[in-house]
Amino acid sequence: MSEQKKSKLEAFLGDIVEDDLRKLVAAVEFDRLSGTRGLPHNTVLDALRPVLREGGSFDRVPTPQRMFCTAFEDLLQTLPRKQKQFGRISRTTINPVWDWLSTEAVPEQLAKIEEEVTRHILDQNQEAAWALVIAFQVEVGRYIQKIADDAVRQPTQFKSLNKHISDNLVLADMRDIANCLLAAPQIRQMQMRFPRPIQEITSRDIAWFERLYKELNGQDRLSVYLLLSLMGRMTRPWEILTVIEVMAEFSGETEKYLRDWKFVCEVLLSDLEHVATYFDGLRIERIHWLELQENLTFFVNVGDAIASSNDPEQHPEWVQRIAVCGRGVSKEVGRVLERVPALLNTIFYGEDANGTLNVARFVASGDTQAKVAEVQAIAEFLEDAMAFAECMGLEPEVHYSVSKVYQTVRHLKNEVMQQIQLCRGSERNAAISYAEFVAQVSNKFKPCFARLEEMEPGLVRSGQGRNFGT
Repeated sequence: MSEQKKSKLEAFLGDIVEDDLRKLVAAVEFDRLSGTRGLPHNTVLDALRPVLREGGSFDRVPTPQRMFCTAFEDLLQTLPRKQKQFGRISRTTINPVWDWLSTEAVPEQLAKIEEEVTRHILDQNQEAAWALVIAFQVEVGRYIQKIADDAVRQPTQFKSLNKHISDNLVLADMRDIANCLLAAPQIRQMQMRFPRPIQEITSRDIAWFERLYKELNGQDRLSVYLLLSLMGRMTRPWEILTVIEVMAEFSGETEKYLRDWKFVCEVLLSDLEHVATYFDGLRIERIHWLELQENLTFFVNVGDAIASSNDPEQHPEWVQRIAVCGRGVSKEVGRVLERVPALLNTIFYGEDANGTLNVARFVASGDTQAKVAEVQAIAEFLEDAMAFAECMGLEPEVHYSVSKVYQTVRHLKNEVMQQIQLCRGSERNAAISYAEFVAQVSNKFKPCFARLEEMEPGLVRSGQGRNFGT
């Protein structure tokens, strides 16, 4: 298919509503699985990838490869990396490993499994398909583990694998993949019990999970991979430490869980250090505010969870690593906070307005709701920053930023009311439209202003605020 036709196809597919998109993806994938020829399945699915990413996750048609990868899907990462991180597998590892399995390692067994699993899927017999896949996952896990163990004892035995997979990071990922595959029966049960995303885990859930965990405990770290898989499905992954602590209390055998707790803490610490790099050199004009908010929330909560469950004397290096990252993150977030008032002035007044309100130009400049959405994202970031200010040592920067924002919004309200009273005709209509915008913006900042009032009683009522400066 020509590039021009691909572009037209992408443009057409981008206009499809979500419900129809789900049906289309399912139909194309099912058609491809059944072996039908004539339709450019891969081209259509490639064109849909950007739309699929924006539309969020939803159930896809199972394929043998997709089902095989479920054992380690909760450990997958898409972020670039320079070194191997225990308990994390790059998504780019999947295709090289699958190609190696299908061409060198177990080509006949894989071809047979693909055929039988595909037949069961087309016959809508999911139970039979999963039984075959799980047995194959465990078999491949043992195979990869043996190769890895042999490579340690006899490096020359590694040459066959190295011919097909030359990337050392991929080779390192294979140890994690093997362990997930060996724990596949338990991981599958956990995934069935806890669909993504896990918002909350009850004490009953933890009691159920502990029974599953005990099946793997002591089997060469396999229980750690079950914990990491559960963590990968949680909206608040740092709460996995609470799960481990509760299981230890249930059993009364704290030492038994300590080893896995340490491994999980190390993974979380590595994740925290990786997230900390996101804040390096943040440029406020290019910030994706929801992403910033999510990364800040993750960083603060992971650091707090590890610190509160850790004896500093036992693991002083963990405290040091958190502190080093914390200083860098606080510095960058502080710079953002200092620049938020100026950014909001640009949104309220326009880039070339020099602090002079021109409501007609503002209303004519574009989509007001898009500006409201951006302001809401900034307000939510400020709300989180206020919650984290004390632990990050950012109280002055937060107070300065929110105070300035409050003064700006208050001034805008007064200014637009004057214009409504003074203007006539189309100018007055524009002023009324702008007043509606200011009212929406003010509502977005209400939680921040309320918290500011708690910090400095009387400040919001009087319209004053300390100018902390820079």
